[in-house]
This record gives sequence, C-alpha cells and structure tokens, in this order.
Amino acid sequence: MSSYCRAAELFTHVLVASPRHDRALSARSECYRSLGDLEACLADLTELTTKFKAAAEPSTLQAWLSKLAAVRSELRQGPHETLGVTHDASEAEVKKAYRALCLNWHPDKHAASSDDTRARAKHKFERVQAAYTTLQATFERRRGSRAGSGRWHQQGYGFE
Repeated sequence: MSSYCRAAELFTHVLVASPRHDRALSARSECYRSLGDLEACLADLTELTTKFKAAAEPSTLQAWLSKLAAVRSELRQGPHETLGVTHDASEAEVKKAYRALCLNWHPDKHAASSDDTRARAKHKFERVQAAYTTLQATFERRRGSRAGSGRWHQQGYGFE
C-alpha cells in the first residue's frame, strides 16, 4: 500500500533527526509532488539545490535542477490553463469549466477517500479556486473599464 502522506510524514521525521539527509529531502519532495502540493515540493527542491549543491554528484544535481524547473513551470501555469479554457474564453465558459472542476475536485466529494486522494483533491481544488478568482477579477475590471468609457461619461454625465 502506497501512501504518499504517510511517507512524507516519515521523511519529515528523518529530517528532524538528521537535517543533512539529502535523500530523505529528495524523496519527500517527490511525495509532495505526487500529492499535488507544489509549493512544498518547490521548497524542498530549492533547499536541495542550495544546501547540498557542493556535495551532490553532477547527475544528481542535474536531476534536482530539472525537477525544480518542472515544478516552477507547473506553478507558473496560468489560470486559463488551470481551468482548461482558451485565453479568449467568455465569462460563461470560464464559469462552466470552474464548476465542472469543482464538482470533480471538491474536498467533500473525497471525504471517504484515502489520505492521498484527499490531499491531492485539496491542492487541486485550491488551484482551481485561485485561478477562477483571478479570472473573475479580470472580468470585473473589464466591465468596470467599459462602464466608464462611454459618451455620457466623457461629457461629464458619468456616475462617480
């Protein structure tokens, strides 16, 4: 039985006992990545590439750096990509994609699932929420800028 949550917890105990254990840190970063906790994975990989850079084999260091780049790339994923919509998607399309992803990843839906599945759903749901909030703010700004740009507003009849 594979449990990434339990493994990450055990690797954390190892790191408390022996902070210089680079393999435990590397393995914990993989657990976090499998669980979808990209921020924790990034923190571990950053620590690996800074603290253990001098002592690491060149191939090991290269593997850490490529994993670090991949996680950074995943974290930089835009809100459109997170929701699976095109950049020119309408507000209705964004809302539809958001609702579908919420139904799939909502933590309540996975309450009876394994620890790993619950953790994965939690992190995915948080990313979906953040992406939707970002896009909603964009739509709000667009509506606001259009409201104040008409002929009436330019002649001083706008509502301030």
